[in-house]
Amino acid sequence: MINLNRLNIDNFLYYILIAYFITDLFQAPLRFFLSLASLSFLFYIPKALLFCACFYKARLLKNIHAFVIIMFLGFYFCYTTLVSQSLTQSLYFASIISVFLFVLCHKAIFDRLARNRTLLWFFLFASLAGLIYDMNFVPVWRGAVVEVGGVEIEAARYWTSFGTVRYAGFTNASFALASWVCLLACLLLKEYRFKGLQSLFVVCFSLYIVYASNTKSFIAALVLIYLFYFIARFLPNNFDKVFPASILFTVICFPVMCVSGLLDLGAIVDRSSTVFFSLVVRSEYTWPLSFSLLETTVTQLFGLGIGGIGTVQAKLNGSPLSTADNLFVYLYCMFGIFSLVISYYLFYLIFTSDRRATYYRAILSLVLFFGITGNVIENPASMLLLAYAILNLVKPETLQATEFSSAKYTN
Repeated sequence: MINLNRLNIDNFLYYILIAYFITDLFQAPLRFFLSLASLSFLFYIPKALLFCACFYKARLLKNIHAFVIIMFLGFYFCYTTLVSQSLTQSLYFASIISVFLFVLCHKAIFDRLARNRTLLWFFLFASLAGLIYDMNFVPVWRGAVVEVGGVEIEAARYWTSFGTVRYAGFTNASFALASWVCLLACLLLKEYRFKGLQSLFVVCFSLYIVYASNTKSFIAALVLIYLFYFIARFLPNNFDKVFPASILFTVICFPVMCVSGLLDLGAIVDRSSTVFFSLVVRSEYTWPLSFSLLETTVTQLFGLGIGGIGTVQAKLNGSPLSTADNLFVYLYCMFGIFSLVISYYLFYLIFTSDRRATYYRAILSLVLFFGITGNVIENPASMLLLAYAILNLVKPETLQATEFSSAKYTN
């Protein structure tokens, strides 16, 4: 017998998740106009409700991996509150990763949205519309400063790279637009089983938007992942696991080698190149600055706690902003030696996942590739993809062998 109360709650959470998608995909105009009307608090309602929904006893205990992740974050929530003596810092960071926590707790609700092709196409076309508008006009929210809770932030970042404008569309930054398009493309390709003209259209559509936004890391990531998925079917059994493992190894070792002096990137590449300039800046400034925040033995061992680096750290503590711009650097600054445990866990997922889970390893590869030089943790779309990949690599969905795996498994 259907539990009507449970059904109604699930429907409510489903629409809250849609509202979250809308507020983040249309973040710039919403922030700007709500601020003008002194209604900025409305923007944060979906995020707050998603966070509260994590306490609703849905499906958490049915997945031991999700349970352990939540408990680990809960422990560090307490650690951070005690060490920093700031409950605000912990809550601020929890709100940033609220959608990641929500998917861990309510995967079935996210799956429901992921199967809604009409909604996914609407969001994808809206992303294109925002990009075209941003490229041909000057949006009033571009570079506009709005005040939220006494803190001034840009509704949409306006920045250029060697004279090239990076377009954000309706989102707050070019990399946000690119990451949302990657998420939507991955979900649509899964629905179309990577077959037919619809899939080809999704591939071309997503590549154009990401390319036009001038987000270099996502352009390279998307091309690589598409090539990896389509080539993977011709590789020997389980050989496709080497690719995401290699990217994860790079995420960990690349910044460590640069900071330790084992690799002098500035002496190898042309630092005036548009391709390598930002990479050299990260190796010589961003990553060393991030590690320099670990000033005591305790923080070097156990990290600064959640919110100890990135946007939260800069806004609440007045410290120099360090976005880390690398997944491992961000994790190490937050969790210290436990970041190595997290890295091992990701390797474990890659190598122990079902042989038919190539699609989810491709998604994880996409997130990890962005994590080489990007801030994955504070990027909602990337965190959505990360949670989705983790849960499905742990327990793959019941798939037709011909859907996402290579032809050799179809018999």
